Amino acid sequence: MKRSYLGTAIKAALLIPGAMTLAALPLMAQESVENEDNIEVIEVRGLISSLKRSFSDKKEALIVSDGISAEDLGKFPDQNVAESLQRITGVSIDRNGGEGQLISVRGFGPQFNLVTVNGRQMASERSGREFSFDTLAAELISGADIYKTSLAENQTGGIGSVINLNTAKPFELDGFKAVGSIKATNDSLSESTTPSFSGLISNTFMDDRLGVLLSFSSQERDAQINQADTRGYYRVDRIATNDFDAASGTGKEAFNVYVPRNLDLVSNEEERKRTSGTLVVQFAASEDVELTFDGLYSKFEVNSQVSNYANWFTPGNFRDFEVDPETETVVYWSHNSATDPAGGGAGATDFVQQGLDRNVEIKAFGFNADWDITDTFNADFDISTSEAEDLSGDQSRVFTVMGYPNGYIYDFTQGGDIPSLASDGISGPFGLGDADKLRAHYVERGGDERVDEVTEMRADFTYTPDSETFTRLKFGLYTQDRTKSSKIFQSPSLPNCFYCGYGIPVPDGIATLISPNDWFEGIPSAFFGYNVDAYLDFLSSDAAITAQTDLRNTLGLGENPADNIAAFAALDYYTPVELGTSFEINEEITAAYADFVFQGDLGDVPWTVNLGFRYTEADSTASGLQATLLDVRDNPTDGTILDQVYSEDSSGQRISSPISIKNNYSNLLPSLNVKFEVEDDMLLRFAYSETLTRPTMSAMRPVTNIGTTRPGILLASGGNPALKPFLSTNWDVSYEWYYADASAVSIGIFSKEVDGFITNVTADEEFSLQSGSYTFAVNRPRNGETAKVDGLELAWTHVHESGFGFQLNATIVNSDAEIDVTNTAQTFALEGLGDSQNAVLFYEKEGFQARVAFNNRNSFLQTLSNGDTGEPEFVDDYGQWDISASYDINEHFSVLFEGVNITDEYTEKFGRIQSHFTEQVRTGTRYSIGVRGSF
Repeated sequence: MKRSYLGTAIKAALLIPGAMTLAALPLMAQESVENEDNIEVIEVRGLISSLKRSFSDKKEALIVSDGISAEDLGKFPDQNVAESLQRITGVSIDRNGGEGQLISVRGFGPQFNLVTVNGRQMASERSGREFSFDTLAAELISGADIYKTSLAENQTGGIGSVINLNTAKPFELDGFKAVGSIKATNDSLSESTTPSFSGLISNTFMDDRLGVLLSFSSQERDAQINQADTRGYYRVDRIATNDFDAASGTGKEAFNVYVPRNLDLVSNEEERKRTSGTLVVQFAASEDVELTFDGLYSKFEVNSQVSNYANWFTPGNFRDFEVDPETETVVYWSHNSATDPAGGGAGATDFVQQGLDRNVEIKAFGFNADWDITDTFNADFDISTSEAEDLSGDQSRVFTVMGYPNGYIYDFTQGGDIPSLASDGISGPFGLGDADKLRAHYVERGGDERVDEVTEMRADFTYTPDSETFTRLKFGLYTQDRTKSSKIFQSPSLPNCFYCGYGIPVPDGIATLISPNDWFEGIPSAFFGYNVDAYLDFLSSDAAITAQTDLRNTLGLGENPADNIAAFAALDYYTPVELGTSFEINEEITAAYADFVFQGDLGDVPWTVNLGFRYTEADSTASGLQATLLDVRDNPTDGTILDQVYSEDSSGQRISSPISIKNNYSNLLPSLNVKFEVEDDMLLRFAYSETLTRPTMSAMRPVTNIGTTRPGILLASGGNPALKPFLSTNWDVSYEWYYADASAVSIGIFSKEVDGFITNVTADEEFSLQSGSYTFAVNRPRNGETAKVDGLELAWTHVHESGFGFQLNATIVNSDAEIDVTNTAQTFALEGLGDSQNAVLFYEKEGFQARVAFNNRNSFLQTLSNGDTGEPEFVDDYGQWDISASYDINEHFSVLFEGVNITDEYTEKFGRIQSHFTEQVRTGTRYSIGVRGSF
């Protein structure tokens, strides 16, 4: 495929005028520059003032939008940007560790919402296109806008919305400004108190021609997260007790019933540290030219030590059980006997220790030149780059297991939130408190390294004609070069499962009993945790390898201890190696747009019409390493198997060759926004647009993995570099009434019809091999599904002269692609779709401010297939209460108090049937106190 000439032309068009502007600067700088009267000065102080500013922006906007302004410099309404945005109609969030991380808008999940900072797309450390809001400190953000309908000048990529975060700039401030805050935060579960501090300093020089702003933030948090989960429920054709005998009529049996896969009880101790900062330099080269350089840096480090009391269920070994006839689910069983483990073989009780590191670093830099060429013509040139890295390393993830065969009693008949679980004898044989019974089992080390690099250039031109009807033309060019790479590492299979089977004892001193705070009822309050490094040292020792080899030889394997010791050493024990699933996606996007604005009167009603078109073209290249399948051949001893023949090197290792697959597509996207000013304080809006979201980048990986090969059954799976974007046709109608400065009512109706939804589909593909052509059934992500989403947004904000006020809003969404839980063959449903509501009560007067906020998100489908059992998983209704208060001691200093999740709510998930418990996560409450200074 040839490279698009459009992209080359646009890049040249972007670079040439920008270079001309810079070349002219020495001459422009000689001009006498006086202070400009039209520089916007931010004077937002307090909650009510921020509401006034947000409503002013919303009212003047050409499109349907919502926004949040900082209450003061460095003071966002919530501790987390995502948690502030969830107060807006149509916005809901997913939390991680009790903090807002991902955003959904109007029922469309994180990948369908484009996130920009100062109008520039931010790189993301995730494998897809979604952005993690927990990587940015809220103190760096001066405001956020959510564009719900389309403008041709805005970047493409957000079917749900385009979310733009703004950072403060020195020319927006009035001379010298300095703010700072110090806070202490207590986490109820970890029972720890950690510090955070932030600051911003800004000043202008040279008669306000030069401005410099520096901001910084440092936050630490020690958290404990308690979690109970199963991996879903699955159907079992038949279960029976060990003593079942049809002839004598003893025992029990049941057919086609649901059984949980497992029950894990997890305590996760996290250390979180977020360090962020911005630097902005602005220079007024003349009355007509303003230059801005800005940089943003953020580092987010999470170290997790996870202790897991894990129970793996094997339904073939029941002493007794009960089935709920209404749901056809096993709700009680006793699994062999802890005091008599010979009764048909026992299940397994595992003690899992995990280390999970997340080390994200974000860097973004940009340069902007804003040039008023004439009184009616403006040019704006912008070049930027951002990079996000998750360099947690190839050993950032460790998963270790020790345990023993065990009997237990599972009981979900008592009406609790989670099932109860008990061994028959806690202190007896196979009891949880007996460390002498611990046996080695499984180890796996690995990690991910992801890098996302985005470079953008744009040139925007604005013409403002002297016309009462045709009031503005804005047009421009845009180009983006983005490369996302993902490397996946895992330790080799030989050492991973060498000790599987609970064979050799674990030495004394490695494992100790732990008792997490605020643990679950009906579950043993103490279980084993251990030092991972000490456990790995033991498993890597010659003595342990020899003992396990001797045990394996009792099964007739005939292994030599010296050979296994040498094999471990040759593999460097548990050192991970890069897997063949690593990939790199390069995407080059070019675009050109034109935006027209017309104004007039329809009788006594002023109107504004925005009509725009954006043409965009994308060229992508997906690269990876592909093991070369040469042939499939009959197995000489088993006629049911076809052996896979690969290209191999002299040592017998498969040879992986570089593979690169290109793709190209283009789209013309129209947009229309109409605004009627029915009264001075009353607006009616109509909007139509076509938008797109590009395919998930991880789904575009080029590698194909060969699965089962049997006569007549040839299976494979992989990514799909040929994926096309999701395309949406959107309609909006909204009514807005601004009946006071900080009070408003709005009603919005929207409809989105999306084509090209990506689902995993199995289709026949031809493979040309040495012995001929073979048809494989290949499962890949493919375009094809459609979905329609309709919604209603209601919002009311009122401020009384007494200082009291409230905010109420609700979002109701419906779709023709919702899940039918009775249809077990359903292959597509819209995930993340659900209603949400907000209520905020606040008071602000004479230096005192208080706020109580409630956010509720109704139950929604999180995944159609959870991967372990193939069953759907839902997130249950979740409502959270937050509070905040502050008091101005004097003109410069104030004290503050904040509470997050003050009623200690927790999230829950369930399966196809609501009684199918799959997860409960408890993050506790957080309280902060602090001091803030402003000068």
